[in-house]
Amino acid sequence: MQAPADVIAARMAPTMAVVEAVGDDVSVLSTGSNSLDELAMWVAQLGVPFQVHEPPELIEHIHALGARLLDAARQVTGE
Repeated sequence: MQAPADVIAARMAPTMAVVEAVGDDVSVLSTGSNSLDELAMWVAQLGVPFQVHEPPELIEHIHALGARLLDAARQVTGE
């Protein structure tokens, strides 16, 4: 996560994930989920840039979510 650990930790209950600082403005979020679609939405809604380390299948779910969101936005704006 491209945000300080305390910023990420403040956005969730401590039972949901473990947040570790790896620098002043970088943290690692370790969590689980019942589905990768759920996890993709949950991580995206944190509102900070992030990089997926694992599982690699999560990247596909993030791509699909992003495509659905872009399609919905284009329908509204007419692009």
